[in-house]
Amino acid sequence: MKTILVVDDNREIRSLVRFTLAGRYQVLEASNAHEAYTMISENLPDALILDIMMPGTMDGLALCRKLKH
Repeated sequence: MKTILVVDDNREIRSLVRFTLAGRYQVLEASNAHEAYTMISENLPDALILDIMMPGTMDGLALCRKLKH
């Protein structure tokens, strides 16, 4: 089963995406980019769904850039 990591600071949005994808994909969740980076290192997902605007020092775009390098 393919794995998708959903990264969003809003718990309700993560739940909605998980509910939509459940059964077809294994869905992992992270509430911020730092948590997501750790999860990606441990469980390389097949796809990411990133929130662009998240609070903190790293938003979704910064995470994407970090992963690209």
